Amino acid sequence: MQERKSDFWCVVSKRIVESSSSEALTFIHTDASRLTYSLLRALHVNRVKLNTFYEPLIANFHTEEYIRALKEEKPCTFFREDSQPFPGIYEYARLIVDGTCTAADMLIDGVDMGYPAPVTLFWQGGRHHAHADLAHGYCWLNDVVIGINRLQERFPRVLYVDTDFHHGDGVQAAFYNDPTVTTVSFHAFGDVFPFSGSETERGEGPGLGHCINVPIPSTVRLSDREFELLSMPVLEYAFEIANPDVVVYTVGADTVLGDPLTRGYNTTTRAICNVVQYLLSRGKPLLLLGGGGYEPTSVAKMAGAVAETVSLGMVPDNDATLPVTDRNLDKYRPHVQLHTQRVYDDGEGYRNKRVKKVEEILRQTLPEKARKM
Repeated sequence: MQERKSDFWCVVSKRIVESSSSEALTFIHTDASRLTYSLLRALHVNRVKLNTFYEPLIANFHTEEYIRALKEEKPCTFFREDSQPFPGIYEYARLIVDGTCTAADMLIDGVDMGYPAPVTLFWQGGRHHAHADLAHGYCWLNDVVIGINRLQERFPRVLYVDTDFHHGDGVQAAFYNDPTVTTVSFHAFGDVFPFSGSETERGEGPGLGHCINVPIPSTVRLSDREFELLSMPVLEYAFEIANPDVVVYTVGADTVLGDPLTRGYNTTTRAICNVVQYLLSRGKPLLLLGGGGYEPTSVAKMAGAVAETVSLGMVPDNDATLPVTDRNLDKYRPHVQLHTQRVYDDGEGYRNKRVKKVEEILRQTLPEKARKM
């Protein structure tokens, strides 16, 4: 039996699953949270109990007026149309912050225990759209920013990677002038929310050059292989300029083909697992967050595939299956493989065009010396 990584911990909370059952969250998270919770338990990952004492950290990023409005649960200019407040919203959003900060602290504890490159995962985290005084994109409190601030109490330099289908505008804005946090975002671009993330957005002042955007035209549906060709040179360059002490990665299961909101790229879970494997190879403490995703079985499979990539130190085989001990296994039938499988083949001509598009994106994004195809 293959040895599994011992310095890998997952924050798994039934309380968060139950708090996501609000009618206002049904489309976004409810079924996906339940399936993910069940699958991670069936995979026998090391689980960490949720700590709930991080509320004071919220005010280190969000404004006092915004926090008050969120607690009052009344519509106002702080809340965009897609992110109106509802009963229990502050408690729900605060629990997400608690989860990410618990994972951040466990990462610090792992280093203190003598592990050079521990990994923690909190799948419900990654609400990367929230700004200091604005909720949009189904994000009310920016747990990513708050978690990074927490990590910087121990790790001065942070590399933040984001492969969610949507640009992480809230995280970018928080660190746009900060050279100690390098942000890298691979995202669909064009007529896609939040309509930001051009390659010309590179940071300001001391942070100039520490913001890297890799906009993928929304009409270009990259395959697993094409996503790898695009992401690896960018990540190598990002490590070079960031010189990070720790890495934070928001995954995004909405990149998988067939997502009901985004339609995804032409990718499977393997595209993201390749990124995870690369980040592991760099030997830095790593915090993994789930981000978006709107097809429940794909979201759960992404969480499981990422967890297994970390546990095994390699991307699971394509024929790997979900554990038979998962009580929700019937929800996946007949597709019980761990990886998502759905892709389409549009022929060699289109594949060649997409590879050329990858080359074009890299030319726009990276200096010449950093391009490696």
